[in-house]
Formats: sequence, structure tokens, C-alpha cells
Amino acid sequence: MTINEYSDFYHNYFKPAYADLVAVIADKPQQIIFEIENSFSHLMVYHTTDDNVSQDIKDENLRKAHSHLVRATMDCYKMLWSELSDFLDKIIDDESSRAFSFNDSELEIMKIWKNFKEKAAIARKEEMKSVGVDYINTINLYKDAVDEGRILLDKFDFDKSKRVKKFNFMNLLKSQGIGFVVGIFSGIIATWIMA
Repeated sequence: MTINEYSDFYHNYFKPAYADLVAVIADKPQQIIFEIENSFSHLMVYHTTDDNVSQDIKDENLRKAHSHLVRATMDCYKMLWSELSDFLDKIIDDESSRAFSFNDSELEIMKIWKNFKEKAAIARKEEMKSVGVDYINTINLYKDAVDEGRILLDKFDFDKSKRVKKFNFMNLLKSQGIGFVVGIFSGIIATWIMA
């Protein structure tokens, strides 16, 4: 591990993942902040000018700083995937929203949603299999899963969804209102007949 490799990973992997996560959830998760803080602390030991700290200790701290950054990057993608999944699952589970709120066929939407779920499962299996061995492949697999969710999100039409919800609400009011009115008239007629 060199400082240039650390810097390259920071700029090309961590920053994009972190920026996307913060943009989606409008917050900076504590878990990620802890990893950044730990990475920074190890990085400062690597950069120390203290003569009592050997080059081996500095190098070990650079490796640890990198490990914390890798963990933070993976966590960013996992959190992003989870946020997308929560949002998309609610839409997919509601048949009327699913059928009318996307700008694509229901068949295509379900195909993308299935790929979104499967890619996350593949990423998780790879993570478990390659802990400490091949973090770049695992991060790329999580990124692919998130990207698949974004494809689905891009096809979601918020205006259509609002109209579908309004339409469903109005239909509920109409059906309940008609039943209510019929119930009142039935009660009046029954009272009149019984009197």
C-alpha cells in the first residue's frame, strides 16, 4: 500500500459513493463518519514526523487507514442499496402504483427489479467469500446493484404516481360515500316502515 494508492482509492471509489449516499439520504451516517475518523487517525500516524515511530508502524497504519476507507465505501453502497430497495419495494408491492407509475412496461420493470435484487445478493455473497482478499470486485458488484436500482428509479414517474394515488383515493371516497348514502336511506326507510 502506498499513499498514492490510498489517494486513488479515496478519489475514485470512496468520494463518489459517499457523495451519492449523502445526496440520497440527505444526511451523513454516523457509521461512515466513524470509519472516516478511524482512517484519518491512522493516516496521521503514517504522516507523523516522530522519530520514535518506525517506517513499519507507519506502513501498517497506512494499510489500516485504507481498510477503514474500504469498509466505509462498501457501507455507502450497502446503505444506498437499502434506501433504494425500501423505496422501490413499496412501489412494486402496490400493484396499481407498479402498473401506472413507471414509464415502461410492467414486464420490463419487474425484470429490472429482479436484477436489482439479484445483483445485491451476488455482491453480498462475494463480500463474504472475499473478505480481505478482493475488495474492489465486491465494491464494484455493490455499485452495479445500486446502478440497477437507479435505472428503475429513473423510470419511475413521480407525477404519475401522485395522480394514481389521488385517483385511488377519490375512488375510495366515492365507493365509501355511495355506501354511506345508501346506508342512511336504508335506515330512514327501515325506520319509516317500522313506525
